[in-house]
Amino acid sequence: MQNLRNHSLWLGLLWLNAHVAMASPQGDLRPSPAAPSPAGSAESGSAEAGHVSLSDATALFPHPAEFVQGEYSGSMLVDGRWQTYGLQVVARGHGKFSAKLLPGGLPDDQNLSPFPTELAGQIEQDRLVLKSSGGLAFEFQASPYYQFVQTDSRQNVMARLLRVQRYSATLGAVPPAAAIVLFREGVTNELTDAKLSPEGNLAVGALTSFPVEDFRLHVEFRLPFQPEKSNQDRGNSGIYIQRRYEIQILDSFGETPVENNAGSIYKRIAPRGNFSLPPLTWQTYDIWFTSARWSPDGEKIANARVTVRHNGILIHDDVEIPGKTGAGWAESPEPQAILFQNHSDPVEFRNVWLEKGAR
Repeated sequence: MQNLRNHSLWLGLLWLNAHVAMASPQGDLRPSPAAPSPAGSAESGSAEAGHVSLSDATALFPHPAEFVQGEYSGSMLVDGRWQTYGLQVVARGHGKFSAKLLPGGLPDDQNLSPFPTELAGQIEQDRLVLKSSGGLAFEFQASPYYQFVQTDSRQNVMARLLRVQRYSATLGAVPPAAAIVLFREGVTNELTDAKLSPEGNLAVGALTSFPVEDFRLHVEFRLPFQPEKSNQDRGNSGIYIQRRYEIQILDSFGETPVENNAGSIYKRIAPRGNFSLPPLTWQTYDIWFTSARWSPDGEKIANARVTVRHNGILIHDDVEIPGKTGAGWAESPEPQAILFQNHSDPVEFRNVWLEKGAR
């Protein structure tokens, strides 16, 4: 089993009693000594005698959709063998959920999960069952852990997927000595049009107070929970480099990576995988940018280039940006500022810093 430090995302198991355990990248979930052990593990072949209904869960959590949505990891009996699977559950509003069942586990730099099984379900009579068109069915249970369980006609467990919480490996990255701190702990000296959110984080709409050319940027962002919204109306913002080239910010958790979803070079280039975490989780972009090059008479002789890591995982590797993106400003030899786009959604930023000239 690979050492967890070699992976860009790490897992923490979220327990009902708020204890935390670590999970390996392969999904081999190991409870901490302080956490309660399951009454029966997936390999034991028997389900728990009962479960807590969603109405009971609502008494503990005011937003049950927020409580159920997220990532689950565990094992499933397939062709007589226990195999690793991940599950990404997305709230769709009004008690509805969609999900992707992912062979090999949750997406990371070693597993892009290209062939998921689609599931959907709705809360009915205090139960939530996610079903596929092929007949798979997973029921949500809140005790003894947050989990989705599949059983056969004799109530033998065929799959158990436990709720996990992943965090970016670059979360909380310390700026180098030469870096310009754009926002940290309320300081906005290097920004214009900067406003704070009610929680004291940086709100959308700010710009750097200086133009940029070649740089490295670290930014942490948090998306709102908007289950009734969809597509481009769900947690939309962006990092507009030189006000010309947008690295899309969007709640694309559980979606297919395309050229206008999270991590895309907007409407130009899709990311190599979707490594989005659920909304309300702090996420990171680490961006290395090389400005377009121009001749003395103003002719472009080399396209801008960018490398991006989303939550620590490489999604663009020194790719060319052939021109402006979306509503970006026209290209020209003059460098411009970075805009943290205001798309009318309450996206927040923190720990934002830039290192000029870094590659």
